Amino acid sequence: TVLEKGLHSSNGEKDILWINNNEIRCYNPIDKKVLNNSVFERKYSDSNIIQSWGKLDIKNKPLWINECKESVAVALCKNAVVVAQKDKIMTLNLQDGKIIWEQPLPESPVNWGLAVDSNGNILVTLKNGEVLCFGQKKY
Repeated sequence: TVLEKGLHSSNGEKDILWINNNEIRCYNPIDKKVLNNSVFERKYSDSNIIQSWGKLDIKNKPLWINECKESVAVALCKNAVVVAQKDKIMTLNLQDGKIIWEQPLPESPVNWGLAVDSNGNILVTLKNGEVLCFGQKKY
């Protein structure tokens, strides 16, 4: 059984870990050896390779932690983390974890239904089939 699931992402200046769809931890760049030591491959007789995760042994304390209960998707950007939760979407300042912006959603987002384009527009796909775009209005 899986006790903890996590997603690691890096923008080169900061690393985040999204743990169990409930928490985001932000770190200065995590040593690649630490990350590599937590992953290993298992080969099975039918030539399938499955990557298994061990426990991450990060010695440094996180710069900040944000409890984002029931989050379904995250995206790491240059200066912020975008988090989609069941009832809202929000952005967190990458330096201190404080909320920059949040917006209620009319419907729950689908799992992993979040993207940020090169202009910083946030796209979220909802369970009712709608796709919402949040960004600066262009005149």
